[in-house]
Amino acid sequence: MRRFPLPLALLLTALASTAIAQDRDTKVRNDRKAVAGDDSWIYNDLARGVKLARDEKKPLLVVLRCIP
Repeated sequence: MRRFPLPLALLLTALASTAIAQDRDTKVRNDRKAVAGDDSWIYNDLARGVKLARDEKKPLLVVLRCIP
């Protein structure tokens, strides 16, 4: 069995992780568009979410997300 040189293995790993990151970035941005168009979610307006939860006497789930 032939061994792969270490630099080649590192290069392949770096390329694979870059492709995954770009794909994840696209998924997150597309998810934001879908959520922003749905009236059942309140996006980027914490005060409105707190007021609505208080008025309806329901719990509030806050999701903090970051696009790396």
